Amino acid sequence: MSQTDAPTHHLTLSRDASVFLDMIVEMGHFDEAALDRLNDLLLEGQVPGGIVDLQGVRRAVAIVLMDSQDRMPEEAQRTLNIEWPLLLH
Repeated sequence: MSQTDAPTHHLTLSRDASVFLDMIVEMGHFDEAALDRLNDLLLEGQVPGGIVDLQGVRRAVAIVLMDSQDRMPEEAQRTLNIEWPLLLH
């Protein structure tokens, strides 16, 4: 199957989930590889035709961040430890 023949998958995020994800990206916590991993996780858990809610995005973001935390520079780890609890409220 060529890439043009591959089925296209897209996610539909709730408004809150989209705003949360935008904040995470703008804060600089996600590079392209992290966004790809996040997308894969969200696609795996998505109900066909369903909307990914804030809790689903938070869960996937936490998984990706925790999986990559040991590869983060020390300053990025400290910043994440400060910012993450603030983002959950």
